[in-house]
Amino acid sequence: YRPDSASAALARACGAARVLQFMDITGLRPSKARVEPRGGYSARLPGHDHGSVWFDPVAKHHVGADEPYSGSALSKMAERDAWARQHNWSLAKPDWAG
Repeated sequence: YRPDSASAALARACGAARVLQFMDITGLRPSKARVEPRGGYSARLPGHDHGSVWFDPVAKHHVGADEPYSGSALSKMAERDAWARQHNWSLAKPDWAG
């Protein structure tokens, strides 16, 4: 693998296309805001992985997204639900497989 190879360029272009499609479909915009509760790393959502933050310009609020590995998400489902209740967050999982 070389970061300057044609396959690396194609992978980056495809990744950018997926982000643009997501933005077009959802209306969300990328954000650099910090959305996790106070307390830093120890206060983050259990099983959190591949996180991103988005801003909804219509609702005027931030949306945090994560893409945990399916095994991690399943094994930590109860912890994630308890965390959401504790921090007054809502968790949602899309119906589509990804």
